[in-house]
Amino acid sequence: MNKWALIFIFVFLIIYFNAPKKTPLENSIENAINYLESVKTVNGSWEDMDIPFTPVNATNAPLKSKFIIGKSDEWVTCYVGYNLKIALNNLEKCGFKTIDYDWNKTLNFVLNTQRATGGWGYNYKIHSDVDSTAFCGLFLSEFDNFYKEKEKAAEYIIKHQKENGGFPTYLSQENVYLVKPETLDYAPGNYSWCFPHVSVTASAVFFLKNFNSTKYNINIEKASKYLFNTKSDYYWDDFWWNDRLYSTNLIFKTINLSYTLTSEWLHQIQNKDGGWHSGIKNGTSIAFYTALASELTDFETRKRGVDWLLQNQNDNGSWNGYKLYRGVYSGNFDPWNEKNYSSQLISDNGIFTTATVLRALSEYYCLQKN
Repeated sequence: MNKWALIFIFVFLIIYFNAPKKTPLENSIENAINYLESVKTVNGSWEDMDIPFTPVNATNAPLKSKFIIGKSDEWVTCYVGYNLKIALNNLEKCGFKTIDYDWNKTLNFVLNTQRATGGWGYNYKIHSDVDSTAFCGLFLSEFDNFYKEKEKAAEYIIKHQKENGGFPTYLSQENVYLVKPETLDYAPGNYSWCFPHVSVTASAVFFLKNFNSTKYNINIEKASKYLFNTKSDYYWDDFWWNDRLYSTNLIFKTINLSYTLTSEWLHQIQNKDGGWHSGIKNGTSIAFYTALASELTDFETRKRGVDWLLQNQNDNGSWNGYKLYRGVYSGNFDPWNEKNYSSQLISDNGIFTTATVLRALSEYYCLQKN
């Protein structure tokens, strides 16, 4: 080996050992981004939250039809796309080198699935709804154009607002299924999907605020009062979500309220391993709940949550899903109440959870940098 080869090896070793190494947090973030890219379908959408059962009627009896709702693509794509875009924006602002993400297919999917109503739905079998529409509007709001599509979404949403300021998921009980089950007992006048829900109201307000048009100020003000009036001391219970953290996190992002008491409550219910459970009952730590809770706590408490997330990430970059969502029958108005608990729980396959965790980690990364 000549002297030039030795010099080359020496210089290479100096560069290699002095090059900045990625931290566990940076590796985790990169792996999560790669995972979400790997599970995206060919048309640019994401599919998750499979509902593998037949809906039930107002008496909680299964329908005779073999109608199965299946996976969500419209709602899930907009939720995942929005959280991924927010995470990438956060990371870019804080100096994290990310991939140059290609959004074209996802944008085409979202634009092509907007209904004539101006809204989006769970999937093609279900009519458009306020929550799916709000998240698709939020996703489009992260890009500089699409004003017409966002305006149609906003107009669709405000048509659903009730007198008390809240927003339901659906406007009318006859207007839920596009692919109709053979028989469906709608329980006239008592269809709980058409009454205000706190998480749906929060997503509606979040989008209307992001749309940034003063013509919706009155709608936003009424909805904000509704959310304020439905809060307990520490959290919000929700119709669809099987926890006290999703709605609470979303509402604090939506309206200007102090979350000091909520932060103290979250500190008290944090598991010894650093993670969080649903906030309803004591239980094992779940990645989705840990991500949501960590965003509403002080830095040290949050760090314990992030450490748990880093330790529990799967090799493929994802985090395990959980039974997050309630399939609530039409006559149940307070499914969080154990006496009225007549819901079938719906699990995500990790995609929904991973997008949520990635957003939380991107915010924590920026906090560290600052």
